[in-house]
This record gives sequence, C-alpha cells and structure tokens, in this order.
Amino acid sequence: MIVLPTDSLQLYVAGLTDCRIADPESSLRELRSHRPDLQLQLIRADRVAGAEHLQFAARNALLAHGGKRRHARSLAVEFLLYASCTHQISKAIERLGVTGKTRNVALAAFAKRDKDVEGLAEEAAHAVRGRLADSILEVSGKKIEGLMKAYGVTSKELEAAKVGKESNIDALKRLIIERSALVAVEN
Repeated sequence: MIVLPTDSLQLYVAGLTDCRIADPESSLRELRSHRPDLQLQLIRADRVAGAEHLQFAARNALLAHGGKRRHARSLAVEFLLYASCTHQISKAIERLGVTGKTRNVALAAFAKRDKDVEGLAEEAAHAVRGRLADSILEVSGKKIEGLMKAYGVTSKELEAAKVGKESNIDALKRLIIERSALVAVEN
C-alpha cells in the first residue's frame, strides 16, 4: 500500500491484479460496509498515470469537497471525478469504472491515520478476488497507448508537450495531471 500525503487526510492507494470481480458495486459496497469511517473508491488501474496522478486528484477533491467547488456528495466520488479528468459522474464512471472484465484495480482510501487502514489492502484483494501489486499503478510502455486514448491525448500533443529530453511517460503523466487540474478551473 502506498501512502500519499495530502493537506488534510492521507490518501492510501493499493494496486490489485488478477482480479475476478463478479459484481463491482457489490465488492465496493462490501468494502465500505467494513470501513464506514473511510472514503473508498475502486478504479481501473490501467487508467492510472502513476501515484502522482492519484495524489493530485486527491488534493483537488479534498479542496473542492470542503468548499464551493463540490461536484459530488461524497469525497470518494469527488476523487473519481478529478482522477478521471471530468466533472460529469457518468463520464467518470465510463472512464475509470470497474467492470466484471477489469483485471487490474486501484483502491483509493482517505483516512486520518495509518491505523484506520490496517489490513484494508488485504480485505480489498479478497473482495475483488485478486492479489496485491502496487506496481500496476505505474506507467509502462504497454500502458501509454491506453492512457492516451482514455484521456484524449494525441501523439502530436504528446510530442509538443515534451520539455527538453522528457520521456513520453513523464510528458503523458504531466498532461493527464493538467487535465485533472482543468476540472477545478472549468467549474
């Protein structure tokens, strides 16, 4: 499990692979029922552009949720909106929603203390019938094309956005984070 500091709550993230999810909503409901004090979200890991992507989305979600820019009733859904780079819940679910075919999942949990999430990653692995693998959150060569398609980044845009000898991976991460930032601005 990866701990990503934010301004108020901590964001805890775990990668889960080889998942066999019969009913994603039921799996998430089960997790939330065992941890009612936490804000939990499951998202497609193949659409995550590294830990920085999730950390940035979490910071913006916390700011929006506590203020006038709120788009959703729960912090977990607010996080989904920023992580998906859209302010429409239906589009966020379309882009990052877990389905029965999803094999790689990211668990995101907002908590005040490490103690609050003890054993959570293992519970999540059991709920989605998968195994822990935080490495699936990072961007690899195989993941680039899918991320570009999901977030509407063209090859020309990627090339134009590169700074110096920046890699495609770093440029793509930055572009996705910029799209997430626009969700706050487009309010």
